[in-house]
Amino acid sequence: MKKQDMLTPVGMAVGLTLVAFAVISNSGTSWFASFVDFASFLIVIGGVTSALLIKFPFMDPNLTEEAGQTQPKD
Repeated sequence: MKKQDMLTPVGMAVGLTLVAFAVISNSGTSWFASFVDFASFLIVIGGVTSALLIKFPFMDPNLTEEAGQTQPKD
């Protein structure tokens, strides 16, 4: 069994707390609607999609072979 990194859950908790604080601190009648921006959403989704398409080409024959492996090849 792999040893789990102790700072991963701490970092996730701090990150989620900061995001929640940012949303809540922008108080008003429509606090969540003022936090969400459609253009920013498109930039993030477009960037993530582009990064995934660059990292994993569509016609990569090794992609399906590597997907089922739990141990790295030697």
